[in-house]
Amino acid sequence: MITWYEQLRDPRWQKKRLHILEQHKFQCVDCGSTLKTLHVHHLIYKKKKAPWEYEDCELTVLCEDCHKKCHKNIDQLNQAIDLMKVYSVGSEIDLTLGFVKGLLWYAGVDVTIDNYEQAWGFGLRFNQLPEEVIKQFELSRKNHGTTTKK
Repeated sequence: MITWYEQLRDPRWQKKRLHILEQHKFQCVDCGSTLKTLHVHHLIYKKKKAPWEYEDCELTVLCEDCHKKCHKNIDQLNQAIDLMKVYSVGSEIDLTLGFVKGLLWYAGVDVTIDNYEQAWGFGLRFNQLPEEVIKQFELSRKNHGTTTKK
């Protein structure tokens, strides 16, 4: 069986990769760089699907640095989801939402924590207890328009 990395050498992938790079004007969609080494990133992975069989909308262009950062964030999210499964606190949906909201908040996006489970998920991202997360949100509510709901 041919490996994923061997498939990336296939002429069909090289053609698809060039098409995606041209579509994005040889520019990283994250930082806008045109001078760094560019990668075509699969936004999703599907079993038994060759790299060139993806739709254009399932592929994007990232520079090498942004691509590494993207995969690091994906790895952290997967680790947090695994922790959620181990601790079985609240619903996985609320915990995941809390974790994602934590990432958004860290990126400067105003968010609302709707319940204790989301605060727990947010806390996983920053190694804090849910009570501390709620306390911090209440303290920053006036400055950032962020609130908590119990």
